[in-house]
Amino acid sequence: MPCRGTAACAGEPDFWRLPQVSGGIGRTGGVSPAHCLLPDALCPGTSVTTCRDSAAMDIKDWTQLLLLSLVWGVSFLLIEIALFSAQPLTIVMVRVGIAALMLHVYCLARGTLIRPGRSLAGSLALMGILANALPFTLIVYGQTQVTSGLSATLIAATPLFTILIAHVWGRQEKITAARAAGVGVGLAGVALLMGPDVLNAGRGPGAGALAICLAALSYAASAVFGRRFSQHPPAAIAAWMLTFATIFTAPLAFIAETPFMPMPSAASLVALFAMAAFSTALAYILYFSILARAGATNAMLVTFIQPLLATWLGIAFLGETVAWHQGGGLAIILIGLALVDGRLLQPLVRPASGRAK
Repeated sequence: MPCRGTAACAGEPDFWRLPQVSGGIGRTGGVSPAHCLLPDALCPGTSVTTCRDSAAMDIKDWTQLLLLSLVWGVSFLLIEIALFSAQPLTIVMVRVGIAALMLHVYCLARGTLIRPGRSLAGSLALMGILANALPFTLIVYGQTQVTSGLSATLIAATPLFTILIAHVWGRQEKITAARAAGVGVGLAGVALLMGPDVLNAGRGPGAGALAICLAALSYAASAVFGRRFSQHPPAAIAAWMLTFATIFTAPLAFIAETPFMPMPSAASLVALFAMAAFSTALAYILYFSILARAGATNAMLVTFIQPLLATWLGIAFLGETVAWHQGGGLAIILIGLALVDGRLLQPLVRPASGRAK
């Protein structure tokens, strides 16, 4: 896949080289390195086919997609295991810290690490809050009150919030009738998921579900804000996002908690490392690879697979149960996402020449 001559792509491996399109914020943009799962909402001024670059997926694409669904889906199970003996902010600090270190090493090995100037550093700091520090903290807190399956299902609503934020924030993209219907259906599913707990949002399960919904909103805001980084190597952006997230969360963890006092159990420590190495660092690498090879339409399939997998893992390994309103809410959210996507029911085909090498 051509890199279109951007200096940032020098030395990038092929799967980092995302297709460059006209759009973005006042300059030539590309597919955002931050959750660009939807068409025009995140790529204003581009056509649906340009931004989403639909592709017929081969075995490697499907393998990466299923692996990404696994490493993201298992993160909710790992949070539950870590919470057995580790404190919430400590979990977040370790997750972002180890993942940042691993991605910095990866970028150094690839020769793609950047040194951000003051302006870029400020944007990366905000991105670290929106995409990592804040949502990770809210999810961990939420899972002290609700099950891992419910947490994963609520997070699946992120693309719905992304459309709304992009419409209000960006102003360049109007919501079509079909997409508005999908958002409405999906949000109805969120309301059903929260069930009676929505009336007790200040405490217990209601507070946990609300925290996770706020995490989804934070992810959505980061997806829209992340358009401005399209000229930089995605792995380097992710590394610096996580670095700033570590800078923000570490002081809070040491002020509000006593990290590793007492030392967490072996199971919690393994869960912490796996969450950082696989559900964060490896997940970023896999996500950008799928986005570059198969397009954003196919990458969105993760949103459908992840909550189903996370719910099954919670049932199988934690003995969680699924209430009728949770199963119904998940089904309605998935229907809403299908309406928003618009093309999941159509053959995902493109000319052979469009395949990324």
